[in-house]
Formats: sequence, structure tokens, C-alpha cells
Amino acid sequence: MKHNPFAAMTTLLLGLTLFTISARGNNPTERYPLWKLVAQSSDIIAGIPDVPIEEIDSILAADKRDYVNITLVPSRILKGRLSLEPVTINYFVENRRSKPTLQILLEPNIKEILFFLIQSDDPYARGLYLTEAVPNAIRSSSSDLISEIETEVMAQEKILRNYKGRPVSSNISDFDKVRTLINYMTIPGNQFYSFAELERMGNEAVPAIIYLMDDYRDLPAHSISLRNNFPDAFEAYRHYGPECIVDALAALLNQITGESSGAFIYNGGSDRERQHTIDFWRIYLYYSGK
Repeated sequence: MKHNPFAAMTTLLLGLTLFTISARGNNPTERYPLWKLVAQSSDIIAGIPDVPIEEIDSILAADKRDYVNITLVPSRILKGRLSLEPVTINYFVENRRSKPTLQILLEPNIKEILFFLIQSDDPYARGLYLTEAVPNAIRSSSSDLISEIETEVMAQEKILRNYKGRPVSSNISDFDKVRTLINYMTIPGNQFYSFAELERMGNEAVPAIIYLMDDYRDLPAHSISLRNNFPDAFEAYRHYGPECIVDALAALLNQITGESSGAFIYNGGSDRERQHTIDFWRIYLYYSGK
């Protein structure tokens, strides 16, 4: 697939926006479940960051929005495959009032900070980004929080280990129908009917979609359009260019549930990003009790 740099960054910013919408509340840090943040993060690290304060102040003073680079030498790694070598985090700066994470980053006596990160493999947006554009993705470190995260990481590893080879439960709603519709996606002329029918089925189709989404078969047409149900949407439909069935199913799951894995594969992605997405939805299925 040929990557469009503008489309890549637009997709990334759209994903961050959707995360913000899903996590809003009176106190988003408390309302956002830790299991979800851990599952959405490809890497969780802690350390004392080198924050470009003057650059951030300049962006804020000009009332602009832009990325800055935060350098961090990890003091501990709670999830992921990063080493203890210095890493660069792409941090999106916007209005101070809508970005409470700045309060943590700009503390004069800065202490160890936890970063919940997602790795993007897109050649035009490659690197580490905050898992969310809300306060949850940057937190002041504490022994209690470290312990909670370590426990959750181990619990999710166990969920994924137990999932492998798990027989299909007979009580999964509409399993055979969903499987048939997914198979139709590979037939030219039928995939758009399949998309529309799965979207119409809504939450009833979610468990079966998750069970069946580990599917890398190519799509006849790399296109999907979904109704834009998000507040203040300026278009009636969201348009994506999925390459494989797994990409399209990830977009459908986001459409139906409002949730996202953090890795935006709706326009295609790397095998690592796709596996991260599949793992997230398997963990989601476990915690949703479906």
C-alpha cells in the first residue's frame, strides 16, 4: 500500500480525538479503566523526561497545536520491548486548559513519570505517541500504581495465553451468520453488503467478530464507509482504506462500540499493529463479559 503522509497524520489525530471523546467525564483519570489503558498501550515506561519547556511555551503563546519531542531514558519498563536506551516520545501540544498532562510535565521539581505509549509503524508517522490525548497517558509514578500496572500486565498476558486454542463457545450470538458475512467480504461485489449488514447487527455481532478477526485475507476493494456517529461530525460518513479483513473488522468494532485498540489499522498496518489490535479486542471481550 502506498502511504499518504497527510492521511497518515490525519488518521493519527482522528484516533487521538476519538480517545478523548471516549474518556471524557468529570474526572477522566478516575473514570478510565486501567485495564483498558494497559491493553491499548504497546509500551509502558517510567523515567524522568527531558521536556522542551521553551518550545512548549512558544506553541501555547501562539495558540497553536503541534508536536514536540520529549526524550526519556527509561528507569523501568512495565510493558513492551523497549530497552533502557533513550527514547523519543512525540507529544502533541495544544491549549493548556485542555491538556492537563502539561501540569505533570512542567512541574519544576519533576519526579519519575509513567508514560503509556503506542508505537506507530506508519512510515510517515513512525514513532512513539501517547496512547491517549487525555490525562491517563501520563501519570506521576507511585509504588502502588506501579504494582497495579504490573499486576494488570500479567493478568492480560494470561488472558491472551488462555485465548489461544480456545474452542468457540456455543452461546456466541449469530456466530455462523457473522462468519458467513466475513467470508462474503472476499467475493468481489459482496464486501460492501457484508460491511453494512455487520454494522446493522451492532453489538450482537461483536463477540463473533472478535473471535473471527484474526483474518489476513485480502479485500477485493480497499474501501469502507461507516456512518459518523461522533458528536460534531462534519461528515456523514468516515471513509477508510483497509487492506485486509482484520483492518475492516477493526474499523467495524470501533464503529459499533466506540472503542479503539490504540493502533489505527483502518487504512492498513504492520503485522505488529494488527496483532496488537487483535490482542486488545480479545482482552476487551474478556472484560466486557460477552
